[in-house]
Amino acid sequence: MELNNTIYHIQRSKILFYLLVIVYGGAGGCVLLLPIQLWQQILLLGFCACVFYYQYWRRFFLYGKNAFINLTYVGDGKWSLCDRDNHTITALLQKSSVIWLYLVILHFREEVSRRFYAVLIFGDAMPYQELRRLKVCVRTSK
Repeated sequence: MELNNTIYHIQRSKILFYLLVIVYGGAGGCVLLLPIQLWQQILLLGFCACVFYYQYWRRFFLYGKNAFINLTYVGDGKWSLCDRDNHTITALLQKSSVIWLYLVILHFREEVSRRFYAVLIFGDAMPYQELRRLKVCVRTSK
């Protein structure tokens, strides 16, 4: 199986959305349990709702400013990362990258500026076969 120059497309993750709902819903529930006045609870709940909406908007509509939507294995541990504005960087995969069944966390270091990047890929962010190929490619390029 040829792994070089295979493009991996990262899509929106529903799992990430559900995790955001659980975290901010839990924060809202904790606010309701606080022994403070009602207007303070409403203010904190409004703040939680605004932050949730910002995170939802940023992650699901814009993919984040620096979010990568395409990964390409170039060879020799080098990867090409492309963001939503088609800016491409070449980076080295770090050994600290983690592969689990439904979660892949990739750590990259850019060759030129030595800047670090982390890419979080949930199991529903790409088709199953493509995710399997990505896991194999990561394991062999480390």
